[in-house]
Amino acid sequence: MSRRIISQVFTLLHVDYVTLGKTWNYRNVLSPYYRMYYIDKGIGRVSDMRSAVQLEPGFLYLIPSFTLCNLECETILGQYFIHFFEDTVDGMSLFQNRRTLLQIAASSLDIAAFKRLLEINPFRKINRSDNPLVYEKNIYYRNMKILTVNRIMPCLWKLRGFFCN
Repeated sequence: MSRRIISQVFTLLHVDYVTLGKTWNYRNVLSPYYRMYYIDKGIGRVSDMRSAVQLEPGFLYLIPSFTLCNLECETILGQYFIHFFEDTVDGMSLFQNRRTLLQIAASSLDIAAFKRLLEINPFRKINRSDNPLVYEKNIYYRNMKILTVNRIMPCLWKLRGFFCN
């Protein structure tokens, strides 16, 4: 039996809750970080070259880094989101052979974890725009990494526990 030792380190970039509308309609989004969503109201859609996934309440969604996708909302969408980087010692991503959209039912623990992560990271919101062309800039990445380095130790352990457990 072969075993792969997981050597990934995940670094939080953004966490927020937003209510999106018809303007959340972006094509050919390619981000260097993972996107994780929990939807609590409304309907949206994420599509890549292989599939389309309807965003609906009660589910978690994961879009792996460097997955070319389209983001759409026709009416309203309540979305908790987390953006995070994956760093690896060996350069092998967990999803390097499967850059597809993933959907699973959210548990009450998942929902509580999203809310808690938002509570302990109030300065990780995207305040300017929901447009990836606006917030996907190296200056944002650098500022968020500085926030991570400057965090007090108890918060760092909580953050690490969220991604490691």
